[in-house]
Amino acid sequence: MWEVTVKGRPVPKPDPKCFGRGGQHRLTIPEKAPGYKDWRTRCNAAGQALGRATGQKALLGAWSIELILIMPFPASLTPDRRPWPAVRNGDIDKLTRLMLDALTDAQVWGDDSLVVDLHAVKVYPHSPHPDADVLGGDTGAVIRIWRPTQHA
Repeated sequence: MWEVTVKGRPVPKPDPKCFGRGGQHRLTIPEKAPGYKDWRTRCNAAGQALGRATGQKALLGAWSIELILIMPFPASLTPDRRPWPAVRNGDIDKLTRLMLDALTDAQVWGDDSLVVDLHAVKVYPHSPHPDADVLGGDTGAVIRIWRPTQHA
C-alpha cells in the first residue's frame, strides 16, 4: 500500500458550464471556482509523489483507493455542536472526482477507470475518525492506494 497526504482545503470539482448560441455549444469546467486551481495543483503534486513512491511510470491493472478528506469546520457551528461525521462542505462524489482526475493528470495511472474499489470519507479535524488528525489539525486529504488483492 502507498500513502500520500495533501495539505489544503478540499474543494469539489465544479459542474461543467455550457456556452454557445446558434447551434454551436461547448462545455467547460469553470477553473475560476474558489480554491479549485490551488487544490487541483496540490492533488496533482501529491499524485506525482505517489507515482515516485510506486517506482512505476503509470500503474496498470486494477486498484483500490481510500480518500480521507479532512474538511474545515463550518463557521456556523460552535465547537461543541460540530457533527460527526462531516455533513457539509461539498458533495463527496465531486470531491473524489477532482482528486481522481488530478491523479490521472499526474500519470499515477493511465485512466481512473482502473480504480475498482473506492472508499471516501469526510471528517473534521479532531473528530473520532482515526485519520482525522494525521495532518496535525489542518485540512487536506490522505490518499492510499493498493492492489485489490492486498488488504488495506
